[in-house]
Amino acid sequence: SLGGQTEYVRALKAAYKLLNDGKSNGRTSDGDRAILFLTDGEPSDSTPSDILDYIQSQHDADPTVKLLTYGFGDSLSDSAKKRLADMASITGGITDVVPDSGDLRTALGSYYDFFSSPDPNQG
Repeated sequence: SLGGQTEYVRALKAAYKLLNDGKSNGRTSDGDRAILFLTDGEPSDSTPSDILDYIQSQHDADPTVKLLTYGFGDSLSDSAKKRLADMASITGGITDVVPDSGDLRTALGSYYDFFSSPDPNQG
């Protein structure tokens, strides 16, 4: 939130836990699954390397989870944009940045395009 905290790792841990719990109790499939990570800011809870290391460890444990990252707003820094791309790249996911006047519908629609393509690693 504006002027608030942006807790990347906390959010990622909650998302991965939800998917892992769903898989272990049979509520989700064994096919590709996705986390849509949306942010408008810099991480306030960890370093960039901590974030990437966490994603890598989760991907090593379960490579079926794809991370699709979306950055919002004109004030999103270049380093945040690169971090989002690096995060998605670890899992073979995609990233998109939506400026303040951008088309949110099209950006989030890339999720459907990603999974409907013959090779999801190609986007």
